[in-house]
Amino acid sequence: MAPTVRITRRLVETLSGGKISPQLSTQVQAEERQSKAVPVKKYPAVEKSHLRETVHYGNLLLKHEGNELRQVNEFADDLIKHEYVSPQKPIPCQSERQACFSCYKENKEDLSACSKVV
Repeated sequence: MAPTVRITRRLVETLSGGKISPQLSTQVQAEERQSKAVPVKKYPAVEKSHLRETVHYGNLLLKHEGNELRQVNEFADDLIKHEYVSPQKPIPCQSERQACFSCYKENKEDLSACSKVV
C-alpha cells in the first residue's frame, strides 16, 4: 500500500512561512474533504494479499536467519579448531629432579649424603 500525504492548510502555511491565499485555501479544503470521503478499507482483498506477502517475506527472513546462524556457528567452530596451540616443552632438568627426590626419600636420616646429587 502506497503511503499517503495529507496536505492541510496548516502544513502549507508552515512550509510557505505565511498565510495562504483564499483561492489556494479553498483548493486545500476541497482536497481535505475528498481525502476524508475515501474509505480507508476500500480494497480489503488487496490488504489481505499484502498481509500474506508480508507474512511470507517474514518467514523467508526467519529461514534465511537460521541459515546465516548455522554458517556463523560453523565458521566459529572452524576458527576454534584452527586456533594456535604452542607445542608442549619438556620440563627442564626432570631427570635430575627425580634423582634428587629419590635420594632424599632414601636418606631421610642423613641429608648430607645427597650433596653430590644436588
